[in-house]
Amino acid sequence: RKRVSFISLDDPRIGISLGDKLLARSDLINLIKNAINPRETYLESFISTDCEKKVAEALGIASFGSFDQYWATKSGNRKIFQECGINFADSINDIYSESQLKLAIVSLWSKYPSITKYMMKLDTGVSGDGNAVVQHKISFDEFKKINQQEKDQYLNQILLNAKYQSKFMGWTEYSKQISVGMIIELFISGELRCSPSAQGKIHPDGTVELLSTHEQILDENGMKFLGGTFPASKEYRKTLTQYTELIGKELATRRVIGSYSIDFLLSEENGKTVVWVIEINIRKGGTTHPYFTAKYLTNSRYD
Repeated sequence: RKRVSFISLDDPRIGISLGDKLLARSDLINLIKNAINPRETYLESFISTDCEKKVAEALGIASFGSFDQYWATKSGNRKIFQECGINFADSINDIYSESQLKLAIVSLWSKYPSITKYMMKLDTGVSGDGNAVVQHKISFDEFKKINQQEKDQYLNQILLNAKYQSKFMGWTEYSKQISVGMIIELFISGELRCSPSAQGKIHPDGTVELLSTHEQILDENGMKFLGGTFPASKEYRKTLTQYTELIGKELATRRVIGSYSIDFLLSEENGKTVVWVIEINIRKGGTTHPYFTAKYLTNSRYD
């Protein structure tokens, strides 16, 4: 207890971040500044945003995790995957309007006429709540033959009938959030085997440390994280760590520091196992808690 100090903000307002509440209290900022040595102190948070960066600046300390937030979005993720040359579902990124989304659907459909199922993802969606599955009911040849008005009506219909993962979400609610950014990608086919994850840490000097691998336990839709078993299967663990290290090094070139994790999906196609990289979470995650609990209980290093 002597090593820990707690501060109460006495601010019960909902919808305002802890960082913003703290920034509004100069007396508490000064209290913290007087209790620390700035040269030996840094700010570490569960999720790092521009708000945490402002708190660190107000305290005169380093922030372990400030970065360009674009790389944490689904669109930013895909650009990192492309730079790393690793396997991911083909997608169209940086969509900011309904008209752009419809053009993207037609573009993917013309490129892959035999694939009729896609996954829509809001750039800042968490735990699958920003995801929706879109499916065609006709062939691309049939679509090409109808007039423009009928094409618009058809696209409106499949978006209306999409399977939205959040029970609070339908097309009306979803369409209002497109302006924050989204992607649409090919739905991964084949028999899905499992969805493992790996986590790492990017140090301020750009060094990438691999922390762990896990088999994720997901809900019945395969979208929401419920827990994990450690470690991931040795059958594909090496591939997971190679991908995780590649991604970490690429993020480091973009001045990203702090915790990150990678979600994967394994599918069985023609008797072969295919590893797909799904997304990057540039933050602490569900597997961070057991990892650090084990680390601090045993004072050990994971190899």
